[in-house]
Amino acid sequence: NGEKCLRFAFKYFNFLTLVDAGRVSGLGHLMRQNALAHELSARGHRITFGIRHLPQDRKNLKKFFMDIKNSNINWHPGNPNIRTQINLCRPDAVIWDALAFDVYDWSRSVRKSGLPVFAVGNYPSLPGWIRYCVNPYTRTKLSSHKSKLESSPAYCVLSDEFVHARSVIKKRLFKSAGKSGLLIIPGGGNTNGMIFKIVKALETIPAAVRVTIVCGAFFTEIEKLKSEIKKLKCRIDIEQNISSSEMTQLMLKNDLALVSYGRSIDEARALGLPVLILSSSPLNALGAKHAEKQGGVKYLGDFDRLKVPQISAAISGWLNSPPMRRKLSESGMTAVDGAGCVRTADWIEKELTLL
Repeated sequence: NGEKCLRFAFKYFNFLTLVDAGRVSGLGHLMRQNALAHELSARGHRITFGIRHLPQDRKNLKKFFMDIKNSNINWHPGNPNIRTQINLCRPDAVIWDALAFDVYDWSRSVRKSGLPVFAVGNYPSLPGWIRYCVNPYTRTKLSSHKSKLESSPAYCVLSDEFVHARSVIKKRLFKSAGKSGLLIIPGGGNTNGMIFKIVKALETIPAAVRVTIVCGAFFTEIEKLKSEIKKLKCRIDIEQNISSSEMTQLMLKNDLALVSYGRSIDEARALGLPVLILSSSPLNALGAKHAEKQGGVKYLGDFDRLKVPQISAAISGWLNSPPMRRKLSESGMTAVDGAGCVRTADWIEKELTLL
């Protein structure tokens, strides 16, 4: 208790950040919280991660955290016993970025701890035991008049590489269809086979269009993908598990992106890259519809329900219209200004200080 009083007096805190990551949930939740953790760490706070994942994803997660050279950011491998984590790191607050709130062992332990919880992500509603929420995508239905919400694309959390690129870019020039570059980001995991439907849609794309497919660290069907693209006439490059700096450069040099709904849409909008979105779940569909209203993206629909010719026609239509892409680019840069990580950290600090 004495140590906690000192931390509050000097306004530095311990956070327990709970996220989902792996071939099922992808990498977006972890990347968002990694960016937020670095911002909080720069202010003197300590962050311990608890990650729900499959055992076969542990190797990639270990590598991810080995590359983080920051003593204030820690992860203990293995599916965490949250009660043990709470006892070990003695957090002042929990940051929740899991796919849902009904993760039994997590929610039970966090509720019993009585710690303040900050939900960060696309949550349509909050349970009564969560008081705070930052939702960059949709309006969250609050269960209590005591709950506090910040809901705006101004709170999109970006890594430093995208923030820096956003600060220097003014506007983009859009090439004609024959000289365009198409960037495809089908999610950090396997996304229920979305990429293979997209590949079929590329059969009618002109050979002059440059196509780059970026697969996440948890994508496990890379050899099958390489086999499928050999059948196509257009030139396709495959990248996997690239750095934020490399992704920034790809987004700057391409003219259109086709993206599985997730954190990549924030990065693309910040850099003025027009985005076509495919969703893979009802929650993603809800977020995609709201993102379309915010600007910078066009929601095509659920990839399972869309037919291959529909996806192909959408890609061709947007590639053939530089004015439409320019309009989408400008609205995206207006919606996501690159300062969301700082705003989110400011808000969390302010609310904790008021407790």
